[in-house]
Amino acid sequence: MVLGAETDFQIMSATTTTASSPIIGGQQLSTTVQRSQSWLGTTRVKLGFAPMNYLLLYGTGGLAYGNPSLSVSLGSNNANPPVNSFATTSNVHFGWTAGLGAELAVTDRLSVKTEYLYYDLGTNSVSNSYTFSNSNATMSVNENGSIFRAGVNFKF
Repeated sequence: MVLGAETDFQIMSATTTTASSPIIGGQQLSTTVQRSQSWLGTTRVKLGFAPMNYLLLYGTGGLAYGNPSLSVSLGSNNANPPVNSFATTSNVHFGWTAGLGAELAVTDRLSVKTEYLYYDLGTNSVSNSYTFSNSNATMSVNENGSIFRAGVNFKF
Protein backbone atom coordinates (compact mmCIF):
# COMPACT_ATOMS: atom_id res chain seq x y z
CA MET A 1 0.00 0.00 0.00
CA VAL A 2 1.11 3.52 -0.78
CA LEU A 3 -0.29 6.67 0.86
CA GLY A 4 0.77 10.15 -0.15
CA ALA A 5 -0.29 13.68 -0.95
CA GLU A 6 0.07 15.73 -4.10
CA THR A 7 -0.66 19.26 -5.18
CA ASP A 8 -0.58 20.74 -8.66
CA PHE A 9 -1.30 24.02 -10.38
CA GLN A 10 -1.84 24.60 -14.09
CA ILE A 11 -2.21 27.73 -16.15
CA MET A 12 -4.71 27.31 -18.96
CA SER A 13 -6.52 29.22 -21.65
CA ALA A 14 -9.93 27.58 -21.83
CA THR A 15 -12.78 29.55 -23.42
CA THR A 16 -16.19 28.43 -24.72
CA THR A 17 -18.63 30.78 -26.44
CA THR A 18 -22.26 29.94 -27.26
CA ALA A 19 -24.74 32.13 -29.12
CA SER A 20 -28.53 31.70 -29.38
CA SER A 21 -31.66 33.62 -30.38
CA PRO A 22 -34.47 32.97 -27.87
CA ILE A 23 -37.93 34.49 -28.27
CA ILE A 24 -39.17 36.13 -25.07
CA GLY A 25 -42.54 37.87 -24.95
CA GLY A 26 -42.82 37.67 -28.74
CA GLN A 27 -39.48 39.47 -29.25
CA GLN A 28 -36.38 37.75 -30.60
CA LEU A 29 -33.23 38.41 -28.60
CA SER A 30 -29.64 37.60 -29.39
CA THR A 31 -27.66 36.09 -26.52
CA THR A 32 -23.99 35.27 -26.13
CA VAL A 33 -22.61 33.23 -23.23
CA GLN A 34 -18.86 32.97 -22.71
CA ARG A 35 -17.15 30.75 -20.14
CA SER A 36 -13.42 30.94 -19.50
CA GLN A 37 -10.84 29.77 -17.00
CA SER A 38 -7.17 30.78 -16.74
CA TRP A 39 -5.93 28.54 -13.91
CA LEU A 40 -6.82 25.41 -11.93
CA GLY A 41 -5.20 23.70 -8.97
CA THR A 42 -5.76 20.60 -6.87
CA THR A 43 -4.52 19.30 -3.53
CA ARG A 44 -5.14 15.59 -3.17
CA VAL A 45 -4.53 12.44 -1.17
CA LYS A 46 -3.22 9.45 -3.12
CA LEU A 47 -3.93 5.88 -2.05
CA GLY A 48 -2.57 3.01 -4.08
CA PHE A 49 -1.06 -0.42 -4.21
CA ALA A 50 1.75 -2.04 -6.16
CA PRO A 51 0.63 -5.38 -7.62
CA MET A 52 4.19 -5.71 -9.02
CA ASN A 53 7.44 -4.05 -7.90
CA TYR A 54 7.48 -1.73 -10.93
CA LEU A 55 3.76 -0.77 -11.15
CA LEU A 56 1.70 1.52 -8.90
CA LEU A 57 -2.09 1.78 -9.32
CA TYR A 58 -3.81 4.50 -7.31
CA GLY A 59 -6.93 6.48 -6.60
CA THR A 60 -6.78 10.14 -5.68
CA GLY A 61 -9.17 12.79 -4.37
CA GLY A 62 -9.35 16.09 -2.57
CA LEU A 63 -9.73 19.84 -3.07
CA ALA A 64 -9.98 21.63 -6.43
CA TYR A 65 -9.77 25.39 -6.91
CA GLY A 66 -9.90 27.67 -9.93
CA ASN A 67 -11.12 30.97 -11.36
CA PRO A 68 -13.98 30.34 -13.78
CA SER A 69 -15.58 33.43 -15.29
CA LEU A 70 -18.98 33.73 -16.95
CA SER A 71 -20.18 36.56 -19.21
CA VAL A 72 -23.69 36.91 -20.65
CA SER A 73 -24.94 39.54 -23.09
CA LEU A 74 -28.53 40.04 -24.28
CA GLY A 75 -29.55 42.34 -27.08
CA SER A 76 -32.28 43.22 -29.56
CA ASN A 77 -32.77 46.33 -31.65
CA ASN A 78 -36.25 45.10 -32.62
CA ALA A 79 -37.68 45.27 -29.09
CA ASN A 80 -39.34 48.40 -27.84
CA PRO A 81 -37.47 49.74 -25.95
CA PRO A 82 -34.25 48.15 -27.33
CA VAL A 83 -32.64 45.51 -25.11
CA ASN A 84 -28.92 45.77 -24.40
CA SER A 85 -27.56 44.12 -21.30
CA PHE A 86 -24.19 42.67 -20.28
CA ALA A 87 -23.16 41.00 -17.03
CA THR A 88 -20.06 39.12 -15.94
CA THR A 89 -18.71 37.33 -12.88
CA SER A 90 -15.25 36.05 -12.04
CA ASN A 91 -14.43 34.60 -8.62
CA VAL A 92 -12.21 31.94 -7.14
CA HIS A 93 -14.27 28.76 -6.74
CA PHE A 94 -13.49 25.80 -4.49
CA GLY A 95 -14.77 22.28 -5.06
CA TRP A 96 -13.62 18.70 -5.20
CA THR A 97 -11.67 16.37 -7.46
CA ALA A 98 -11.29 12.59 -7.79
CA GLY A 99 -9.40 10.34 -10.17
CA LEU A 100 -7.35 7.27 -10.98
CA GLY A 101 -3.81 6.75 -12.16
CA ALA A 102 -0.97 4.36 -12.85
CA GLU A 103 2.79 4.80 -12.59
CA LEU A 104 5.28 2.44 -14.20
CA ALA A 105 8.96 2.32 -13.16
CA VAL A 106 11.22 2.22 -16.22
CA THR A 107 14.49 2.30 -14.21
CA ASP A 108 15.34 2.89 -10.53
CA ARG A 109 15.21 6.65 -11.14
CA LEU A 110 12.77 7.05 -14.06
CA SER A 111 9.04 6.36 -14.20
CA VAL A 112 6.15 7.22 -16.50
CA LYS A 113 2.59 7.87 -15.40
CA THR A 114 -0.90 8.47 -16.70
CA GLU A 115 -3.75 9.97 -14.72
CA TYR A 116 -7.41 10.93 -15.08
CA LEU A 117 -9.03 13.57 -12.84
CA TYR A 118 -12.59 14.83 -12.69
CA TYR A 119 -13.11 18.20 -11.00
CA ASP A 120 -16.23 20.06 -9.91
CA LEU A 121 -16.05 23.73 -8.87
CA GLY A 122 -19.78 24.09 -8.25
CA THR A 123 -22.21 26.41 -10.03
CA ASN A 124 -21.38 29.79 -11.50
CA SER A 125 -24.30 32.22 -12.04
CA VAL A 126 -24.74 35.67 -13.52
CA SER A 127 -27.94 37.77 -13.77
CA ASN A 128 -28.84 40.32 -16.43
CA SER A 129 -31.46 43.01 -15.87
CA TYR A 130 -33.12 44.61 -18.88
CA THR A 131 -36.07 46.94 -19.36
CA PHE A 132 -38.01 44.72 -21.77
CA SER A 133 -40.95 43.45 -19.67
CA ASN A 134 -39.04 44.53 -16.53
CA SER A 135 -37.26 41.19 -16.71
CA ASN A 136 -34.23 39.46 -15.32
CA ALA A 137 -32.34 36.63 -16.94
CA THR A 138 -30.11 34.38 -14.84
CA MET A 139 -27.60 32.04 -16.47
CA SER A 140 -26.11 29.24 -14.38
CA VAL A 141 -23.48 26.75 -15.48
CA ASN A 142 -21.84 23.82 -13.75
CA GLU A 143 -18.09 24.44 -13.61
CA ASN A 144 -16.66 20.95 -13.99
CA GLY A 145 -14.39 19.05 -16.32
CA SER A 146 -11.99 16.21 -16.95
CA ILE A 147 -8.20 16.21 -17.09
CA PHE A 148 -6.13 13.50 -18.74
CA ARG A 149 -2.39 13.62 -18.08
CA ALA A 150 0.73 11.74 -18.96
CA GLY A 151 4.10 12.45 -17.41
CA VAL A 152 7.66 11.42 -16.75
CA ASN A 153 9.09 11.42 -13.21
CA PHE A 154 12.79 11.54 -12.42
CA LYS A 155 14.07 10.79 -8.90
CA PHE A 156 17.09 12.86 -7.81
